[in-house]
Amino acid sequence: MTTPKRSSWYAAFLSRVAPILAALRPRPRVTPEAKREQFLEAARAELGNDDPERYFHWAVLKKVTGHLDWCGIFILAILKQQELAPADWWWAFGENKQYGFLFRLPRTTTPRPGDLYYIDAPKRHHGIVEEVFEDAIATIDGNSWGGAVARNRRTLVEVSAFYSIEPLCTRQ
Repeated sequence: MTTPKRSSWYAAFLSRVAPILAALRPRPRVTPEAKREQFLEAARAELGNDDPERYFHWAVLKKVTGHLDWCGIFILAILKQQELAPADWWWAFGENKQYGFLFRLPRTTTPRPGDLYYIDAPKRHHGIVEEVFEDAIATIDGNSWGGAVARNRRTLVEVSAFYSIEPLCTRQ
């Protein structure tokens, strides 16, 4: 018994249906811990970058001119690149003010790698917690010393608040 030949219409049909079927296959579930690590790896890949323009299209709706403190824009851009932050989160500007996104996240008193920190004074600053020690944190900061993405170490008393990214890591 011979196998019947499949016609060219069948091959064309398969070539169109295969990508659809592949898209419908369940994706392997990525754990919240793995999402945190991917977020940190993406931030680490930016170390040394001193061109904030590369983050603006991810996080800012309107063209910005002049000096801009971009530490929070950097974080939001990395969160969006990693598909953690919702697409409708944007960095906003008002009369002599910038409006961030940290208010959307829950505060935490027990930061973990990947969580965010905020320093209110002497100058407002956002950063990413890379590692937690007994009395300090290692951080990855946009707009750090020299106007670049850099690693820093901060004492816990310097930090005004910590914000958990756990809700972003667990959302579907």
